[in-house]
Amino acid sequence: MYYKKLKAGKNIEPIIVVPNKQVLEYFISKKSHYKKYQKTLELFLKEHRTAKYFMLGGKHRSAAATLLSVKIPCLVVKNDADIIHVHQLMKEGKITGVPSVGKDFKKTLSILEKYFYKHKRFWTMDEKTQAMIDGGDIPREIEK
Repeated sequence: MYYKKLKAGKNIEPIIVVPNKQVLEYFISKKSHYKKYQKTLELFLKEHRTAKYFMLGGKHRSAAATLLSVKIPCLVVKNDADIIHVHQLMKEGKITGVPSVGKDFKKTLSILEKYFYKHKRFWTMDEKTQAMIDGGDIPREIEK
């Protein structure tokens, strides 16, 4: 669906992202959790220096953009005011529900941290898209 929309030149809903610096500060503050994935995350960031944001969902939208080599539409959140704005956009129907966005910025970072604590896996959208193709989530016939 997203692939066809983007290919036709239509806009798709933006993906909510948070700058690495703020995510890292929060992750580090969760000392006991952070120790479980610290080395994996540090290696990922060292090997992917151009990765500047953490996504809050939106893997199918971003995979579609990746396959078409177009920019992934994003909405950057950095504080409580930005989270309020996202909730207002949802209320107005301008974006659909974003389950990874909490009631405030701290809760949003908490949801993200719990996800990485559970999965202990980090990847770029290029890597995630290839994994989705390999796993059959994306048909091979629409590969680049």
